[in-house]
Amino acid sequence: MRVGDSEIEGVGIIATEDISAGCNLGATHYPRAGQLHGFIRTPLGGFLNHSELPNCTKMEVDGVLFLVTLHRVTEGQELTVRYTLYEIDDG
Repeated sequence: MRVGDSEIEGVGIIATEDISAGCNLGATHYPRAGQLHGFIRTPLGGFLNHSELPNCTKMEVDGVLFLVTLHRVTEGQELTVRYTLYEIDDG
């Protein structure tokens, strides 16, 4: 994986090789009291872009959020998740 130009917004996480479904790609957020939303992001979590049809999801294990592929991701494809940690204010 690498940080690269995103077709969604700015930069994102790009697959540098094919990745199988169900692959745990690493931690995206660690619990941290006093932080906004109770988490601190890792670099992996900081560069993920939102999609309504994501190819990854967040899986919680002992309070830590991990990025897991929902289906096969091909080399060059951007890794995406559906944002759920943050409430969007349409105000």
